[in-house]
Amino acid sequence: PPLFPSLGIESNQPGLWMRVRRITRAISRQHERIRVFFGELDTAMNERNAAGATAALQRYRAALVAHFAVEEGSLFAALDGLAPGFSDEIDELEAEHLMIERTLDDLIRAGGSADGADWKVTLDGLRRAIVRHEGREEVLARTAAREDF
Repeated sequence: PPLFPSLGIESNQPGLWMRVRRITRAISRQHERIRVFFGELDTAMNERNAAGATAALQRYRAALVAHFAVEEGSLFAALDGLAPGFSDEIDELEAEHLMIERTLDDLIRAGGSADGADWKVTLDGLRRAIVRHEGREEVLARTAAREDF
């Protein structure tokens, strides 16, 4: 039977699909842990601590870039090879990774100006983009994890 009935994809790689399922669970847990950094950032912003906000953004960026490497090097790479029907979605998610990194870099260069309205607007937009992005990744991961083989 097809591995992804909705996409008509068949594969003789059941072991790899089981690994994809494990990876998707690990990525979901990483999403939860990475959100903690936004709490640190919120605290620094509420205290109007520009240095603390910048430091929190730097820690967040480091964790996020490591997380992106895991996604791109494991989940996306496996799905791209095993399920070509996901290629467009994977390409879009990888492009979003770059946009998120660049926006974080811009915010860090701005020095965490905790009083700056533009900085806050950019940060709020980034937070919304990340939440949407994680949601799309979770849908992709759940789709991969629930398909029967």
